[in-house]
Amino acid sequence: MSDCALLLIDLQRDFLGRTDLEPPADQLVAAIADFLRVARARDIHIVHVHTLVSASGTDRMPHWKAADYRGCIEGSAGAQPPEALLALPGEAIVRKRFFSAFADPNLDILLASLQVRTLILAGVHLHGCVRATAFAAYERGYKVWIAEDLVGSYDPLQSAAARAYLSGRAAELQTAHVLLERLGAARASAIQSAVRLPAACIDQQWIAGSNREYTIHRDPCASERVLAEVAHAERDQVHSAVAAAVRVQRHWAHLGCGERLEKLAALSRILAERRAALEQLIVSEIGKPVRDAREEVSRALAHVDEVRQLPLQSQISSGISVRYCPVGTVAVITPWNNPLAIPLSKLAPALFYGNGVVWKPALQAPRLAMAVMDAVIAAGFPAGVLNLVFGDARTAGELIDAPGIDRVALTGSIAAGRAAAARCALRGIPLQGELGGNNGLIVLEDADLEQQMPSLAAAAFSFAGQRCTAIRRFIVAQGRMAEFERRLAQATQALCIGEPGMEATDIGPLISRASLERVGRGCELAHASGARVVCGGRRVAAFEQGNWYEPTLLSAVAPASAIAQSETFGPLAVLLPAADLGEGLAILNGARQGLLAGLLSADPLAHERFAREAQAGILKLLSGPLSVHPAAPFGGWKASGLGPPEHGQWDKEFYARPQAIYHAGAAP
Repeated sequence: MSDCALLLIDLQRDFLGRTDLEPPADQLVAAIADFLRVARARDIHIVHVHTLVSASGTDRMPHWKAADYRGCIEGSAGAQPPEALLALPGEAIVRKRFFSAFADPNLDILLASLQVRTLILAGVHLHGCVRATAFAAYERGYKVWIAEDLVGSYDPLQSAAARAYLSGRAAELQTAHVLLERLGAARASAIQSAVRLPAACIDQQWIAGSNREYTIHRDPCASERVLAEVAHAERDQVHSAVAAAVRVQRHWAHLGCGERLEKLAALSRILAERRAALEQLIVSEIGKPVRDAREEVSRALAHVDEVRQLPLQSQISSGISVRYCPVGTVAVITPWNNPLAIPLSKLAPALFYGNGVVWKPALQAPRLAMAVMDAVIAAGFPAGVLNLVFGDARTAGELIDAPGIDRVALTGSIAAGRAAAARCALRGIPLQGELGGNNGLIVLEDADLEQQMPSLAAAAFSFAGQRCTAIRRFIVAQGRMAEFERRLAQATQALCIGEPGMEATDIGPLISRASLERVGRGCELAHASGARVVCGGRRVAAFEQGNWYEPTLLSAVAPASAIAQSETFGPLAVLLPAADLGEGLAILNGARQGLLAGLLSADPLAHERFAREAQAGILKLLSGPLSVHPAAPFGGWKASGLGPPEHGQWDKEFYARPQAIYHAGAAP
């Protein structure tokens, strides 16, 4: 048996019934059920922790009494977990009244008898009972892991603060996927064929990590094949990287604009010379189809070249000018789905304005990140001005917290962005966060459907839907819904599913087996809730060795349902009928995200109203996948963004700080 135990905290119907729970209860329950199934198969001890009060309610917590709240009554349906999370025979159930699971002395006795040394915590609420249990476990000497995508909360601010405070102190926060990799029974045999990659590049020297923390990256096209074993940077390595950037930053800023531009031009030239190798790394590491990889490299080069247009000073009036000064040292945290374009869109302006940078790239494209660092070195940048640290959420937290970091630029999930925001708020430093989208396209009665369908299918499903700008909600005029559904299904089924290295491929694999299972589970839950599968909805039989899933279109979906409200980040889109533009806008704006919104209509008045009322940072009046222009602002509204937008002239708002200069004779 394992020396690890999984504590499922307060996964009871009364707690899960809150409508403001984040993530929504059905998503949380499904994810925990999947993890629970694997944990049981691997002989991890399971402990169910329930809050229970008597029927009289006299033993309720004082704040429940004050609010006259009566929940989790022993023997009631509300005190029971959902069916998917019920305890099996032999699994312990621990009872508590307040916050910590360790309030029941039987838990200590049980864990000692099982010789448990590591606890994995999942459940609700992160800001309350999960947090209290983590601290109590830490006090008792347990190693504590919190499965950060398996915990929920109804208070996003307190939840983000709890993540920030717990991480690196009482607990380590990791995704369920990472935890399963660590606990995997097949790990030892897989690692023998893997290549151990370094943990950091500091002062242009590659540095090995310890044997304690690492991530295994598997081939999206053949999930049994290990592509790399990526060491995580230790805390002292993170701090050394920051210290190096701080040390060199002043010298880098004093070089002047001309010399910095020369280095960036050299970087662009070297990357262009190595274009074929970069494209191949994108294809092989993340499974992006080669045509999309080619477009990403072009976009990345355009971002580097665009810095030539950024202002270093401006004139207000006679005698009054503004210059744009470096902010200091910037932490850059980037995702896997655009592993070249997104990093360079942040690194180039940060370096142009004279800042030092520490970059934490995605673990799923480690060799591509190493190739970028090699190009930076070859371009002649000073040692230390750009340093790299590999790692996970813990590493990102340590980087944000490190003394010397003055700003944080991040692209990631809403949860990651809010966790970073809490850390930045505690330190009083700015954050620029791009946090994804659940994008909608409104299709009105007068839309020309015959010519649009191939590009609409591509907008939803190319690169297996793993783009933050993908269309996930098609909001269609009721009178055109039947035709639209038929045409879009035909166009979707015409997309080419294949190996990402083939020129014809539109849809390659999902990034991981965990993503494959998540998308499949989401489709199953939607179908069980009444959704109709128009096309797709299955794994691709011809590619069972990898992570392929058919592009899937769902209808009969309620706008407020979990599947319509979630960014699936996979090849899954929903059809939502609307009576008119007004209802279409209400459905469009009814999602918490606001990155991109589109409209298909020939009516100029509809265009005007759409532009006034659509709540998104990017409006799209064309049908195909969005080609991001390097000079246009890229920023989400609502939950899709934090801080100023990025790209083009807007980069000066984040990577530089203005300084007003009043010259002699300035006008009053």
